[in-house]
Amino acid sequence: AAHVSTGFFDAGDMALAVVAALFHDTGFLPDEGDRGGTGAKYARGHEERSIVVLQSALWPLGARHGFLEGCAQIVRSTALETDPGEVSFGRRETQLLAKIVAAADLLAQVADPVYLERLRFLYDEMVEAELTDVPSLDGFLERTQAFFFDTYVPRMSRQLGWIANIMRKHFHARYGYNYDPYYNYLHKNLRHLGRVVSHGRDGYQAHLRRTAPAAA
Repeated sequence: AAHVSTGFFDAGDMALAVVAALFHDTGFLPDEGDRGGTGAKYARGHEERSIVVLQSALWPLGARHGFLEGCAQIVRSTALETDPGEVSFGRRETQLLAKIVAAADLLAQVADPVYLERLRFLYDEMVEAELTDVPSLDGFLERTQAFFFDTYVPRMSRQLGWIANIMRKHFHARYGYNYDPYYNYLHKNLRHLGRVVSHGRDGYQAHLRRTAPAAA
């Protein structure tokens, strides 16, 4: 989508973004012989573990230092607490790629058609990683509303410059759509979340039974 919008990324830039995206969550993979819990326990700081996996895999294949460092910067930028605008990148293109991958990472989660139904798994992961103080799944679901407005919007706007808005250009250029399906599903999730929470805790699970749409 960014290539359609800007036109200045070359093949090397595309490779940088794709490799970083493919490896950015490999830090969740347990070490060989690790039988305690799941990879969720690595959530805190998993970006650095992902970089180690990436470098260990690509260095023997002849990847250059500059390429690996660019990948590392992009992977680090996917952390919610990292603002790519405050990171020193060697190239402007790499900084823009970091914003694109970070936005895609977040958008792919919250715009999932069954994002709300999958929150139970995210809650279990965050409990294992000791990243939440919410005592119940019901409370976690309620806090998700605040996440959209207190974390998602500031992240996408101030830190990532609404880079995700170029998705509409991509879908128009490739499929002839005049809309962004991700944006639509995001807002469907928000509306559905509001309806679910309005029913009170006794009705949460009864209203979280949507299924993913069949692949076209």
